[in-house]
Amino acid sequence: MREVFMSTGDQTSGRYRKLTAEVIAHEIAHHWFGNLVTMKWWNDLWLNESFATFMSYKMVDKMFPEWDTWSDFVLLRMDAALRGDALVNSHAIDVDVKDPDSVDQIFDEISYGKGGCILRMIEFYVGEDHFRDGIRHYLRKHSYGNAVGEDLWNSIGEVSKQPLNRIMEAWIKIKGYPLVSVTKAGDRLHLEQKQFLLGGEQSGNTWPIPLTVRRKSKAESIFLERRDLEIDATDFLKLNIDQTGFYRVLYDAETLMNILSNLRELSPLDRWGLVNDLHAFLISGRIGLEKYLNHINPFHNESNHLVVEEISNQLSRLQLLLPDSTSLFKFSKQFLTRQLERLGDRKADEPENDAILRGTISRELSIIDMEFASKLSWKFPTFHDFDPDMRSALALAEAVTHNNFSSLLEKLESSKNDEDRTKLISAMGWLDGDVNLAKAVELTRTEGIKKQDMPIFYISASANPKGRDFMLDHLESAVETLRRVFLGTGTTSKTIEQIIPLLGIGRENQVLEIAQKLSSPDIEVGLRKGRELLQVYSKFVRQNTN
Repeated sequence: MREVFMSTGDQTSGRYRKLTAEVIAHEIAHHWFGNLVTMKWWNDLWLNESFATFMSYKMVDKMFPEWDTWSDFVLLRMDAALRGDALVNSHAIDVDVKDPDSVDQIFDEISYGKGGCILRMIEFYVGEDHFRDGIRHYLRKHSYGNAVGEDLWNSIGEVSKQPLNRIMEAWIKIKGYPLVSVTKAGDRLHLEQKQFLLGGEQSGNTWPIPLTVRRKSKAESIFLERRDLEIDATDFLKLNIDQTGFYRVLYDAETLMNILSNLRELSPLDRWGLVNDLHAFLISGRIGLEKYLNHINPFHNESNHLVVEEISNQLSRLQLLLPDSTSLFKFSKQFLTRQLERLGDRKADEPENDAILRGTISRELSIIDMEFASKLSWKFPTFHDFDPDMRSALALAEAVTHNNFSSLLEKLESSKNDEDRTKLISAMGWLDGDVNLAKAVELTRTEGIKKQDMPIFYISASANPKGRDFMLDHLESAVETLRRVFLGTGTTSKTIEQIIPLLGIGRENQVLEIAQKLSSPDIEVGLRKGRELLQVYSKFVRQNTN
C-alpha cells in the first residue's frame, strides 16, 4: 500500500493521497467495526463510523508517520465536529432514530468526527494499552453479533479499572460540549464549565471532563465532575494537552497573554487548539475582531504546517463574511504573503505537508489579492503540467483574474483525473456575472459536470460574494436538482447546510423565505443547521462592521 501511494506523486496532490489513504483505511476498519461486530440499532451508528474514523487515522499514522496524520484529524475531523456540535440543532452521538428513512441525515460530523474525538479522548484518559486491550475484549465478546454503546464502555472499563460507563453516558447521550473558563486569582486558577454554543444561548448541561494540564515541568490529569474547580497556577502553561479533550478553553486576559508569550513550549497540536478556540470565540461574539487579530499576531512567524493552515483557513472564512474589512484584509495579506515567502518555491526533498500548505495559502491569497492572482494566472495554460498541489490555486486565480469560462471549460474537458476536475469546477463558482455562472449550471444539466460534483459548484458559487445574487435566484432549482439526483442520501441536506449561511449574509429574509418553501423531512436537518449558522454569521457581521 505504501509503495502504491508514493508512486503516484507526479499525478496527484499530497492532499489527495492522504485523503485516499484515510478512506481506504476507514473501509478496512469496518471489517471489525461493522462486520465482525454490528450495531444493534441506528442510534449506535457511531459504533461503526466513529471507530472506523478513529482507527483509520491510527492506521495511516502507523504507515506514513511523515504525514503527521493526527494534524489532519484535528484539522478536518475535530474542527468540523466542534463547529457542528456548537449548534442548538446538533444531535447527540447516540441519537434517537425512530424511522430508518431519517438515518441518512445523521451520517455527519457528529457520528464520524465527534465520535472519533471522544474515542481519542478516552484512549488518552485510560492509556493506549488499556484502550487497545479493552477493544480486543469487546470484539472477542461480541464477534458475529450485535452490540450497543454500553457494551464497549463496559469492556474498556473492565480492563482499565476506570468508571467509563458513568463518564461516557454524558458524552454519548448529551449533545454539545463544554467551555471551560480559566480565571487566575493569586496562585490559584478557577475553572468553571458551561455549554459552548455559537449563538450564545445558555443551558444547564455539565459534563464529567477528563482534563489534562500542561505545566512547564510536567503534565497532569484532573477530573472535573462539578461545575467548577480550583487548581494550582504554578508553572501553568495550558489546559487540554495536544487537544485530546473535546472541549474549548476560554482564558482570562492575564493567563492568555502568558500562554502566548510561551508558544514555543507548546506542541503544534496545542498551538492549533489555541487559535481554533480563538476563532470560535470571535464568531460567537465573545471577543471582537481587533482582539482576535491581536491574539493571532504572535503566530506571524509560525512554521508548523498545521497551525499555519488553520490560521489561513480562518482568515479565508472571515474574508467571506467581512469582505470590506480593511484591518482583516491587511492582516490576511501580510500573514499569507509572509508564509509564502518562508516556504519559497517547491523543493524536491521538502516535506509533503509543506507542498500542500503552499497550495492552500496560494489559493486563499488569490481570493483577496488580485495582484497575486494575476501573476499566478499567467501559468494557467500549463495547468496539467503544474505542481498538483498548486492546481486549485491556479484555477481559482484564472477565474478571478480573467473571468473566462471557456478557459476553465477547456481544461475541465481535457482533464484525465477527477481531482483536477473538482478543482476546476470549484473555480467556476468564483466566476463573475450571471452569464458565466449560468453556463456552469448548464454543465450540471448536460453532465459536463458529473452528478456527484454538482454540490462542489453550488457551494463554491454561494461562497463567492460576486456569485451570491445569482445563487439566490437559482437556489430553489438547485435544491430540486440535488434532491432528484441524490434521492435517498443525505447529500442535499449537507449541501444546503453549507450554502445557506454564506448565501444569506445581507439577504437573511429572502433566504429564510426560500428555505421555508423548500422544507421537507429529507433536508430538514440541513435547513435547521443552515438557518442557525446564518443567524450566527449575521450577528457576527453586524458586530464587526464599522
